[in-house]
Amino acid sequence: MLVVSLFFSAIVYNLFLLPVNLVTGGAGGIATITNYVYGIDPALMILIVSITCALLSELTLKKIKVIFCDAKRNPQSELVSYYGSHDCSQKLKNQIAWNEISKQQVWTVIVAQKINNSVVITYCNSA
Repeated sequence: MLVVSLFFSAIVYNLFLLPVNLVTGGAGGIATITNYVYGIDPALMILIVSITCALLSELTLKKIKVIFCDAKRNPQSELVSYYGSHDCSQKLKNQIAWNEISKQQVWTVIVAQKINNSVVITYCNSA
């Protein structure tokens, strides 16, 4: 049944909406606009938008915060799940209870990664 409905949706989109550049909501609307402005194949754009939305949805389901940045790499907005992780408080308590050696090891890894990120950004900006 799903295949049949997708087939008819594709027919409607390709025979009626796309030829007259009628913009609808969702991925089809984005595909129509990018096809009209940039000449990008609508099927490819619908696939890209659908995969991107599915991946972002999966990240929020796993309680992963997504931060979007502008062209200067400054935080612009964020995507956060409505409901926090059920064990968030327990994770925080466990981290507070770490011994000093564990805290130092984690801090060393964090600082090393920050240095590596700075080197990469400096290299990219100088190229």
